[in-house]
Formats: sequence, structure tokens, C-alpha cells
Amino acid sequence: MVQQQVANAWQHMVGVICLNQTNRKQVKAVLPKLFKKRATPTELLSSATIASLEKILKPLGMQKKKAE
Repeated sequence: MVQQQVANAWQHMVGVICLNQTNRKQVKAVLPKLFKKRATPTELLSSATIASLEKILKPLGMQKKKAE
């Protein structure tokens, strides 16, 4: 499942971490939103705020832990 939604190794790693914490259905809905504007670690670090990541990760129930 994760391999179908990702373009690089970093995205795959993020997807696997999310899958280890929750279920496939939830991750499948969240990954496209996360990677839409933040496809690489550099883009994530340069453009994302904690609040924006928390909003995206909230459906997974781990927004406070993984956003920071």
C-alpha cells in the first residue's frame, strides 16, 4: 500500500512509520495530503509548521507526537 503512494525512500519511511502507529485506511487518506506540498525532507523542514503538520496528522491520532 505505501509503495503505491510514495515517490521516494523518505516518503516510504514516513508511510511505514505511520502504518506502525495506525491502520492502512487512515494512512492512505493522510499521505497524499502530507506529501502534496512536502514531497521531500527539505520541503518539510523549510515550509511546514508544527500546527500545519498537526492538522494533517490529526486523523491518525498522533498529531502531537509526530508533528514535533
